[in-house]
Amino acid sequence: MNERIRQLIAATLAVPVEQVPSDASLGEFAKWDSLAHLELMLALETEFGVRIPMETMVELSSIGAIDKFLLDQGIGKST
Repeated sequence: MNERIRQLIAATLAVPVEQVPSDASLGEFAKWDSLAHLELMLALETEFGVRIPMETMVELSSIGAIDKFLLDQGIGKST
């Protein structure tokens, strides 16, 4: 799951996936601003077929938080 999330972040931020550490978070990338965060949330909804409430989007500011959210939705398993 972590790798899929990293790939989505890389695609959203237009950076190589190798530049996205497995514990990446919002503050680590200048490109990960509020617009990129919204684009990432939309990409997550599309990729995983989930609906992310607006209030939850704010909390999903790291790979760990995204992974936990997806697990709570019954998607994948922790890596």
